[in-house]
Amino acid sequence: MNRPSLNSLLKYSPGIFTLFPVIFFFTMLPLLIHINPLISFFISAVLIWFTLHTLGLIRLPGRLIRFSLVIISLFFLIIQYGFLFSQKASLTLFCLMLTLKFMEVKNELDRRNIFMIIFLGYFIIITHFLNNQDFFLSLYALINALILTLLLIAFNRK
Repeated sequence: MNRPSLNSLLKYSPGIFTLFPVIFFFTMLPLLIHINPLISFFISAVLIWFTLHTLGLIRLPGRLIRFSLVIISLFFLIIQYGFLFSQKASLTLFCLMLTLKFMEVKNELDRRNIFMIIFLGYFIIITHFLNNQDFFLSLYALINALILTLLLIAFNRK
């Protein structure tokens, strides 16, 4: 009986790259609950766009559309929070900019951007504790950190 080895299980496959934005949606989920629903919808739409790109259904946007997405996200941020420097506004800006970073990842070989997104994901996990320090949130954060570490290992093996 042939059992798959650990190397074959952790070997990079296109499925990991397709699950990449889905994993980050669930990583940002506790923060998306606390921010404006319109901004949460915008973040979800950009992540769905990137997921469709990883499936090969659509292309990534060009420079003009990416610039427009940045302007739209800043517009949403200013409409919601004004020019107020608060914890919630900063976390919303961080989530928006991390989501827009996905639009720069061209393919699964773009290691620099992928690693930057993964390491910023660890920071997202830490910021969950600014809103709540519940046991279940700690468990959720631990599971997310484990999944991000597995992502890091999988993309590093490529």
